[in-house]
Amino acid sequence: MQNSKIYLFVFILMLLSASCKKNTSLQIDYKYNYFPLHIGHTVIYDVDSILYNPLYTNGRDTVHWQLKEVVESQFIDLAGREAYRINRYQREDSTKNWKTGPVWYAVRNQTNVERVEDNLRFIRLVFPPKKGDTWMGNTFLPTGDTLDFYKGWLYTYQDIDVPADINHLHFDSTLTIVEVDDENLLERRWSTATYAKNAGLVSRELYNLSFVGSSIPIGSVPWEEKANRGYILRMKINFVK
Repeated sequence: MQNSKIYLFVFILMLLSASCKKNTSLQIDYKYNYFPLHIGHTVIYDVDSILYNPLYTNGRDTVHWQLKEVVESQFIDLAGREAYRINRYQREDSTKNWKTGPVWYAVRNQTNVERVEDNLRFIRLVFPPKKGDTWMGNTFLPTGDTLDFYKGWLYTYQDIDVPADINHLHFDSTLTIVEVDDENLLERRWSTATYAKNAGLVSRELYNLSFVGSSIPIGSVPWEEKANRGYILRMKINFVK
């Protein structure tokens, strides 16, 4: 009789333990909605690019355009995973017609988001996002001098679940990733991206700047003024559906 009571007590403890583990698992919010991935999802961005070259007037040239991304269809990639084609379009401004651009694709699994952009695979997000967490987002990129700019990027979650106003749109929850923050006297590499729940990428800013010459500017001269080679790219969301 005593043994039966012990067995019953152990059995109840096992049930309680399993229940607690199940409840704990259910409480984890992986925040997948920071990267919505379903057919028809559409985002339009306003894009500004500042190009640096001594051949330009005043050493730089600014270009404005709009970019549209549409999740067009689903397919199974070579690894047997569900993937989504992302059709991209460009136009000079809202008065012009869209021109078809390259097709990218994305895979969102339990632990991360992979985006294949112009045949380059980036790990853009990891789940669940936590402030301070880091990962090598460019680990799948091939080696080569043409991709030196992307070497050694250590993506870092900076802010999580922060409200933000971007362009003319308000978002209740955003997260920001610093993808690289590196500089020396001759080069500046900096890239940051902000994502919003149910919208995806809502802003990006990227600096790929350098100074070529013998008379390096001395003092705290901003890179926007010091650079004479490279570019700055800024994207801000204009529309999401």
